[in-house]
Amino acid sequence: MNTKKAVYPKVAVDSFMAQGVWTLFFLGIIVLVQIIQHVLALNTGNSNTSFFVSAHVSSRIYMLVIGIIAAYSFLPYYVQNGVTRKDYFKGAALGSFALAIAITLVTLLLTGLEHLLVNGLNLPLVLESSSAIELEAEEVFIANLIQTLIVPSPLEASGFSLIGISLATLGKYFYYVVGWMIGSAYYRYNGLVGLGTILLSILLGMVYSSFWGTPVGVFLPFGRLLLSLTLPMAASFLGSVIVIGFILCCIRHLTKRVPIKA
Repeated sequence: MNTKKAVYPKVAVDSFMAQGVWTLFFLGIIVLVQIIQHVLALNTGNSNTSFFVSAHVSSRIYMLVIGIIAAYSFLPYYVQNGVTRKDYFKGAALGSFALAIAITLVTLLLTGLEHLLVNGLNLPLVLESSSAIELEAEEVFIANLIQTLIVPSPLEASGFSLIGISLATLGKYFYYVVGWMIGSAYYRYNGLVGLGTILLSILLGMVYSSFWGTPVGVFLPFGRLLLSLTLPMAASFLGSVIVIGFILCCIRHLTKRVPIKA
C-alpha cells in the first residue's frame, strides 16, 4: 500500500524560515529604537518601558502586517507548486504559531540582557513593566479602540512567568491570523467583503482583549461606556483559543476553493 508523505510539515518549516528572515530585520529595528529611547530617557531623567513590553506592542502590528502579506504571497506560491490548499493551510498555521513562540522567546531573552546591562552598569534608568497608556471612559472612542487592540494587558506584559510568555505568544498569534484572514478575504473577494472582514476583525480583537481585563469602549444611546470582564484564568484562556479557532475556520473556508490569480 502506497502512503503519501504529509507535505504540511515542510510548508510549516519553509514559511517559518521565510518569515523568520523578515523578523530578524524587524527585531533589529525595534532594538535600535529601544536603544535610542533609553538614551533619551537617560538624558531627560524619565523612565522607559522594558523591551518586552515595547516589543510586544510593535510585534502585534508586525504580525498583523505579515499575516496579510502571507495571504497574498504564500497561497499562490504553494498551490502553483503542487501543494494542496489543505496542506498550505495546516503548514502556514503551524509555521506562524512557531514564529509567535520564537518572537516571544527572543524578546524575553533580549529583555533579560537589557535588565542585566542596566543593573550591571548602574544606569539611572527605570524600566517600566507595563504600558504607560491609560484611558478613561470619557476619552475619544478611537483612542480607546487603539488601546484595546494594540496595548497588551498587564498579564501579557508580565513577561518573566509562564502565563506571561503564554499570553504574549497567544496575542502575537491572534494578530497574525487576523491579518491572514483579512488578506485571504481581499485575495478572494476584494471590496466590500474585505472591508466587512476588517470590521469583524476589530470586533474579534475587542472580544479577545476583554477576556484579559482590557477595558472595551462601547457606544450606548445615553453615551459611552467602558466595559471590563473579570474571568477566571482558565475561562479567559479558553475564550481566547475559541476566538483564534473561529478565525482559523474562517481562513480555511476562504482558502478552501479560492482561485489562484495569475
